[in-house]
Amino acid sequence: MRILALLLLLIALSLTPVNAEPTPVTVGFEPSYSASGGLITYAAIKGGVRDIYTVDEAGGIRQLTSDIYWDGQPVFTPRSEKIIFISDRSGSRELWQIRLDTLKTSQLTSSGTWKTDPAVGAGGEVAFVSGRHPTLDIYLLQGGVERRLTYLEDELYSPTWSPDAERLAFVRGDELMTINRDGTGLEKIASGVYHRGISWAVDGRILYLTRNVGYDLWSITVEGGEKELIYAGVTDSWEVNPAISGQGEIAFSTDKDGFYTIYEMAINIPPVLVDPAVSEPAPATIPELLPAPLVEVAPAPLPVVETAANTIPENNKDELKNAREDKLRSPDLLTSKDEITLPDPQVNVEPVEPVARAQDEIKIPDHPPQPEGEIPINEGQIGFWLIAASALFVILIERLKYRSMKHALQ
Repeated sequence: MRILALLLLLIALSLTPVNAEPTPVTVGFEPSYSASGGLITYAAIKGGVRDIYTVDEAGGIRQLTSDIYWDGQPVFTPRSEKIIFISDRSGSRELWQIRLDTLKTSQLTSSGTWKTDPAVGAGGEVAFVSGRHPTLDIYLLQGGVERRLTYLEDELYSPTWSPDAERLAFVRGDELMTINRDGTGLEKIASGVYHRGISWAVDGRILYLTRNVGYDLWSITVEGGEKELIYAGVTDSWEVNPAISGQGEIAFSTDKDGFYTIYEMAINIPPVLVDPAVSEPAPATIPELLPAPLVEVAPAPLPVVETAANTIPENNKDELKNAREDKLRSPDLLTSKDEITLPDPQVNVEPVEPVARAQDEIKIPDHPPQPEGEIPINEGQIGFWLIAASALFVILIERLKYRSMKHALQ
């Protein structure tokens, strides 16, 4: 009887969804998986500069960009040969792409309006947010042409494609919404959603964040609205940018260690049963929908840094331990836990010459030239010498009086 009860308990436990504890991957934020799930691209700040990196399953880190520009929010293209990211290297934040084989970058958009939160669908179509805060909408980029998808004129963030690329999920204010790729079928899925990242899993669930003592990671089914707590955030920590692979692995960034670190965990979803070696379609099966490069930049070769997957590079600790400063360094990261401030791309500010304040000025009077043969006379010096001479004269008189009195006593 005891053996039967034990067997029933083991069966019940095996049927209960259990999520593995997250483990650290590397210092950074904004993670995104490749199609096979074996590679993560992310952004990190080193030496005060924001660049794009990748990390593989063995913990090998590769730096893709190395410049003075703001680079962030990287996502893979369907074949994982390129990475789409946001950069201000052209003057305003536009969509760029970089090839993983040559590290050549090319500019995809040049409209001059502020852009953020790119997401690439299975067919290569890029969704992104653009506009002027707080009036933001979702746009699509395909074949080099930008098309406006939504006309909500509200605070919209974090678009993400459904696995079949027929719908988009996004955050409107604090509501999780979905919409068809043609702009129809707008639907509300959940409320109380934090806008810093959502992800659509292959089994139909959408991962999103809610604010609690930290930021909790939840999943919800689009059909039926069934919710599940995936990860409970640590008190006063920020959990942001969740991403999910086709193999049921979740990556997100958190500052619970004092600096932003990417953690990874596995959840119970049916994995995509495909051979990782051929998971990215061949070029002939999915046409390249991104425009031809407009700007080609050949960067210098960058070193590949190998680190253990569960450690933090020593040379990054001092520079990144104050990860909360990321919120001040980068407009992409919040300056407070409730607000986000976006730049206004329509306003051109003319450079202003610095104006010296009165307390900063030191004025040196000009002395008029002296005629030849004359010695300049300083009135202050004359007064000093008159006082000194008077003092010496008084001392001399007193000495004479003393000597006279002494002589008289003798």
